[in-house]
Amino acid sequence: SGVGDVQQGARDFAKGAPLWDVNLPNTLLMPIKVRVGYRLFRANIANPAQTTVTPLFLEPTDASPSPVLWQHTEPALSPDGRWLAFMRSGCTIPDSLETCTGLAIWMLDMNTVGANDGYGARAFPVTGEYSRIETPAWSPDGTRLVFSGGMDLAGGRGVGTELFTVDFD
Repeated sequence: SGVGDVQQGARDFAKGAPLWDVNLPNTLLMPIKVRVGYRLFRANIANPAQTTVTPLFLEPTDASPSPVLWQHTEPALSPDGRWLAFMRSGCTIPDSLETCTGLAIWMLDMNTVGANDGYGARAFPVTGEYSRIETPAWSPDGTRLVFSGGMDLAGGRGVGTELFTVDFD
């Protein structure tokens, strides 16, 4: 269940789709809903009775009395395990993903995760903020991301979606 301020009682929190950490055996990466929204965590499940849960990346305001309600969801780990792509969005109502805006794909450097209890990890956007971006996936060689996105990514209007790629080298 974890021991940090934002993870007290994590055993009872909602969890997003997990994925295996290719660098660490018996270790899962997943979004967990904590008091400030969904955040990305690592869980070593080698011994379920003593599972340790640690944050990968926390927002700078997470420890403040008025944290910004960012959501970190849909993680996708690069084939070599070095980079974790994820969706980041801001929500105006804490428990309502329908109120989220500022949707973008962000990248997390897995060599820096957990630094300073998650506050020191290096993360940055790889897309601008758009109305709709979904499900990033890596190419087998780890040089490109593909994702589904709304028409405003291509400068158009409408309700349809297209597939987009981002070169990542």
